Amino acid sequence: MRIVKLRQGLFSARNMKTLSFLKLAKFGFRFSFFLLPAVVITAPFFIDDPFKVLYHHDDFYHGAAPPFVTSPRGYVSATLYLRNREKYRYDSFIFGSSRSLVFLTKDWKHYIGPSAPFHFDAWGESLFGLWATLKFLDKSEAPIRNVLLILDPSLLRGISESKKPIDAHHPIISGVPWAKFYTLFLKAYMSGGFWIGYWDLKIFKTHRPYMQKYFTNQQFLLFDPVTNDCRFAWREHLIAVDPEKYYDNKAVFYPRNSRAGEKECEMIIKEKQLTMLREINAIFKKHRAHYKVVVSPLYDQKKINAKDLKTLEAVFGTGRVYNYSGVNALTNNVRNYYETSHYKPDVARTILSEIYTA
Repeated sequence: MRIVKLRQGLFSARNMKTLSFLKLAKFGFRFSFFLLPAVVITAPFFIDDPFKVLYHHDDFYHGAAPPFVTSPRGYVSATLYLRNREKYRYDSFIFGSSRSLVFLTKDWKHYIGPSAPFHFDAWGESLFGLWATLKFLDKSEAPIRNVLLILDPSLLRGISESKKPIDAHHPIISGVPWAKFYTLFLKAYMSGGFWIGYWDLKIFKTHRPYMQKYFTNQQFLLFDPVTNDCRFAWREHLIAVDPEKYYDNKAVFYPRNSRAGEKECEMIIKEKQLTMLREINAIFKKHRAHYKVVVSPLYDQKKINAKDLKTLEAVFGTGRVYNYSGVNALTNNVRNYYETSHYKPDVARTILSEIYTA
């Protein structure tokens, strides 16, 4: 009798386990069905790596047909530097935002002699980015022989890591945890209709007007994988085809007030900025670097704040800071600009000639 009851108990236990397994399987199926849309939507982010931040890429700009997703330039710069530093032994650096791109290393080398230059820029570079990059180079005992530092008021404002994916620095520079860094780009992929445009493009292979917000249809950069120099190729092409039409676009090249030179930017350099600038200069001194600081000639022709200029001169030295802001021969000429944010390589060559031969 006891054996029969024991068998019945075992049978009941097996039934219970079977029922529990079936319930778990049913729940798993429903949960998987619930997750399926999310998996389908996010799959291209993990498989294609549209921002080129998840996996190794031999080339960030070539080897693919447009349209392109713009990778964060600060991340690209640091990745290329880390990948190539042992091979090329970089010892000279150009720092700045995308405005610094027109200072080409091949032009700079004429003035700094034998060297191994690298363009260490970021799209929307900040003072924090410059400070963090130089702190990294110093900590890693990289040689810093020559420095060209390209500044403007908007760069001086930034005293923390940007929350915009396009302006993100490499985690080894910013100190941001990798998980947080990747999450930033996953959120960007999922927000604002980006993933819709990406799927539309993958399926129908057609670049539609609404996609311009997310993807460029131009091979817009000429890129040197050794020095990290870039040029705005597609704008240069448009100018070459019809310069009159290009510069007649008043929606881009708005008329400037003849009294614009009297306008001065608000004072930006406060205590935090001053601390960062002093630490940057201390790194220059430690490495006995030959350095020049250039305040960019911007289209709006606003002068850098007089107190900020005095602060820069006090920190870096009067003979090392070159102010091209405001109304001058470079900013007066509309044809010195690609658009209202970026001036052209000829402007940079003029500046280099003046600051190194004066």
